[in-house]
Amino acid sequence: MKKHSRLIAPIVLSCTLMLAVGGGVAMAKGSHGGNGHGNGQGNGHTGVSATGTTTCNFNGRLTVGSNGSLSITGNITPGKGMKGKACTSTGGAKIKTGHLTSPLVSTPSPTTTTTSSTTTSTTSTTSTTTSTTTSTTTTTVPASTTTVPSTTTTVASCSLLPVGVLSNVSGGTITWSPRPKSAPSVGISLTGGSVSIVTVGGGQYLQLAYSAGSVASGSFATSSGVSMTVTSRQTIAGLGSACVGGSHSIAFHGTLTL
Repeated sequence: MKKHSRLIAPIVLSCTLMLAVGGGVAMAKGSHGGNGHGNGQGNGHTGVSATGTTTCNFNGRLTVGSNGSLSITGNITPGKGMKGKACTSTGGAKIKTGHLTSPLVSTPSPTTTTTSSTTTSTTSTTSTTTSTTTSTTTTTVPASTTTVPSTTTTVASCSLLPVGVLSNVSGGTITWSPRPKSAPSVGISLTGGSVSIVTVGGGQYLQLAYSAGSVASGSFATSSGVSMTVTSRQTIAGLGSACVGGSHSIAFHGTLTL
């Protein structure tokens, strides 16, 4: 019995040491794993505001409402002659494409024309005869004419955007992609607008141009230097029959400089 007791004691002690060592290893692994993957998570991307000046390939649509209001929508995408890029410069941000998420809009700018209406006032002829003489005196009063001017207010026709001045537009926002990495261009306005006719490949098209403008905040923010020059995709002949429900829509392509 004493011999067996001496054998059992070392075995129990050995098992106890193994359990203690194994538990320590498990605790060490658990402690290491808890610190390994939590660092760096939850840090969101802050949009970078692009700076400087850029010229972008702009495809969009100008809609003339039945009340003469304007609305410009569109997208900035890679274009021909720009080596697969949407803009000539990304302004230090990771800009690839853009979308006009808030359109550029205007309020109607009525054109006032003056017409005339004629009011005629006629005085009748009076004949006076004196009985004491043999002669008769007749007095004739000529008719008089008075012209009263009147004013008529008209708005732009939807059948075809007239050549001349184009109303100012504002309130536009361009959202750039990748969205989380690039700040949007907010509060875009365009002024000094005009409509002209250009001949391309034997066909006549409308050219829409704004010579000035600004960006209130965000990417490419500036108080001046913004401009746009675009050309209608349809000929003037095709645009003449594009009036639907009182609205005239013109698809265009060209450039937008910010």
